[in-house]
Parts: sequence; structure tokens; C-alpha cells
Amino acid sequence: MAQVVFDLDNIPGADLSVQRAHRGSPDTMIQQYPVVYNQSDAAAVADATSILYTSRGAGTIERLTVTPKVAPLTTASYTVDVQVGNELTGYVTILNAVITADSTTADKEVLLGSLDVTAYSANDNFIIIVDETTAGGTQGTGLNMTLWLREQPS
Repeated sequence: MAQVVFDLDNIPGADLSVQRAHRGSPDTMIQQYPVVYNQSDAAAVADATSILYTSRGAGTIERLTVTPKVAPLTTASYTVDVQVGNELTGYVTILNAVITADSTTADKEVLLGSLDVTAYSANDNFIIIVDETTAGGTQGTGLNMTLWLREQPS
């Protein structure tokens, strides 16, 4: 396999000053992180509390989605909450309301969280809390959660 080398200072037909300006410097660049949490596609969704991510720098929370592979049936349901904080500040939910998957949810439906908190500090932890209730129904399987963060590099 041949090695391909790109010289960003010599792209044919491009204005070099524009090329250099769009690269940014370390103090102006933003890094975007998709933080992902999954439960097995082969097992019922279960209660869980887990640390998802510890930030290196301050940033913003862009989006939170939850997608069940197979949604709960009849009276079964589960909720997903994500909290941010640390041992000094305590933890608060980032959502206006927890995300709920129940019998009204379609298989593989993307459930979008309504964000209440959109900023975080360096060294903050993000924690996911899954609370399931089977209550005579059939619990869903294959929980996927994706949290999109934009963070200043440290």
C-alpha cells in the first residue's frame, strides 16, 4: 500500500492564509467527544449507575440521546438520567426530565434528552443512572446512550 502525505500548506488552488487560519491554535480549537454507554442487545435493560467520563477541560453539553434496540412492552419501562459534578460541588442532572423508554417507544427510536445544564467545568464527572421497572411487562433490550460534549483542550 502506498503512503499518502498531505501538505496543508500547499493545497493546489487554495488561499494559504485561509488554510492556516482554519487550522486554529490550541487555545481556540474545540474538541468534540461522543461519550457512549451500552447495555447488551441480548439481555434485558438493568438498573445501573456508572461513571461515563471525566472532563479534562471546561466545555458544553451539546446533545444526549437514548436508543433502545428493543423497546419495553406493556407495563415495563426504564428511565435514563445523566448527572454532572464532582466531589466538591455534588452532582446535578443535566436534563429537564429523565428520558423514559416504555411501551409507547418504538424499537430503535432515538429519544432526545431535553438539556437543563449545558456547561461543565474541568475535572467534572458525568454519571449515568438507569432505573428499570418490569412490573409484569417485558423489559426492553439493547440500551444505547450517546452524550455529545464540546471541550476546550487542556
